[in-house]
Amino acid sequence: MSLMMYSDMLKGKHAKLPPSQATRWTTKNLTHDDIFRMICSGYAQKVRTLIHEYAENAIRYLV
Repeated sequence: MSLMMYSDMLKGKHAKLPPSQATRWTTKNLTHDDIFRMICSGYAQKVRTLIHEYAENAIRYLV
């Protein structure tokens, strides 16, 4: 895959390790597990929101 094709695929998407937090992930000796945890923590808010919406609907409609 060329770099141009890859950059087109990523247009409009957010970085998993954002440059604004570069000091958080560049100044430490991170292991693969550390990087994995940092990426997963970015999804935690979305997951909590989905769980909350599911619970709200389940309560509302007594599913």
